[in-house]
Amino acid sequence: MPNQHKPNPPVGLLRDKICYYWYQGKNDKQILRHLLDRHIDTTQYGLGMTNFKAIRKSMDLLSTRQQGHTVMSIRGAVEEIRVFNTTAGILDMKSLLLKKKGIKVSRAVLQEYFETFEPELKQARLGRKLVFRQFWAAGVNVLWCIDQHDKWKYKFGLCFHVAVDPFSGYLIWLRVWWNNSNPILICSYYLDAVSSLGYVPLLTQSDPGSENVRVANAHSYIRQLLDPELQDGIQHNWKRDKSNIKAEIEWSKFRRRWTPGFELILAQGEQRGIFDKGHPLHILTFRFLVIPFIQREVDEYRERVNDYPKRKNKRKLTPAGRPSDIHFHPADFDSVDFKVSALTTPSYDIFLPSRYRLGFPPSTSSWQRRNTCLQTTQFCSSSHRHLQPWRREFTSIWACLSSRWLTFGTFLLSSWSRLRWPSKPASSPLKFFESGAMVW
Repeated sequence: MPNQHKPNPPVGLLRDKICYYWYQGKNDKQILRHLLDRHIDTTQYGLGMTNFKAIRKSMDLLSTRQQGHTVMSIRGAVEEIRVFNTTAGILDMKSLLLKKKGIKVSRAVLQEYFETFEPELKQARLGRKLVFRQFWAAGVNVLWCIDQHDKWKYKFGLCFHVAVDPFSGYLIWLRVWWNNSNPILICSYYLDAVSSLGYVPLLTQSDPGSENVRVANAHSYIRQLLDPELQDGIQHNWKRDKSNIKAEIEWSKFRRRWTPGFELILAQGEQRGIFDKGHPLHILTFRFLVIPFIQREVDEYRERVNDYPKRKNKRKLTPAGRPSDIHFHPADFDSVDFKVSALTTPSYDIFLPSRYRLGFPPSTSSWQRRNTCLQTTQFCSSSHRHLQPWRREFTSIWACLSSRWLTFGTFLLSSWSRLRWPSKPASSPLKFFESGAMVW
């Protein structure tokens, strides 16, 4: 008698999907439902809970109960994560343990850990007062709110930039660089997002700064190209006096949840007399080492924010759930997606002048261009050879640089002698590097 059940799908087709949903923190029922609804051809295959659990266990993806962690078993991992995430509470720490260590732990165990080993930190996180303001969004991709964050600009020479979908809370991008005032750079963030996602929102929104002009022009051009009825109309909102509420909320959470631990590490350079913000060699080396590391960390922070479900708020009419689920599957939450498909990839030639592209081929990504132009080709070739091993272990950077500035400076000075200086050289090598006057 033939088996009345359909065969299970090949495990190789499901492995990546199961890992993705498991690291989002979803339970077995949620993962199985997503697999059946989105990834498995149910006309040919079937999958039940028992077989799914067996597959998950064979991949060493154990549930919270199967891992069976206690306060003492997670202590080492929590202390390691606490080095950079000094203000992480129960929800953040639970997400960090899952993303960084693959540890699933119950809320009760974490609560007991904080009460036992970190009672003063727990007390410091209590009693925050929030100010409620209204913000309207009809659905997903009605609006992308973009904003810059310059709190580290004069302290460490680093600037952040974010774009968020206010309806779902999904972070479109979160970038770090040493400059936030270049409109071409900000526009490249937008074009990279459109190229990767394949669609644009109805409107973009930002503060009325000159750095956002190219984003407004680029978005309006794409919208007019896709819908000729929008000719002579700007598809961008300008908001004054902190009216760009959703982006400001994201920065508030970012400052509270992410920055304190990293500020302590970055401040060690000046405190120990190792780093001089007025020295070109120190600044360029600092950028080469720190920016890639910080970008990886903010990418992980963005992933955690997008994958972790937000608490239900009775004052909000928006659906509760994981921002990534709401953003990419709004129909599951009885919501509407207003995205406009961009079938043609936006051309960098239209919005980025040729002098800024510095001769890169069209296939080169915007991030690769910016990373290569970080300190000029000669600096990158020398720094890659002598500093690349230190990029992997950020906490040892200051210890390494304290004894290697002079040695590495010798290589850099020999590189500077090979540069083709412009007719009117800049007053300092640092300004020359930043001016883009380099020719190779």
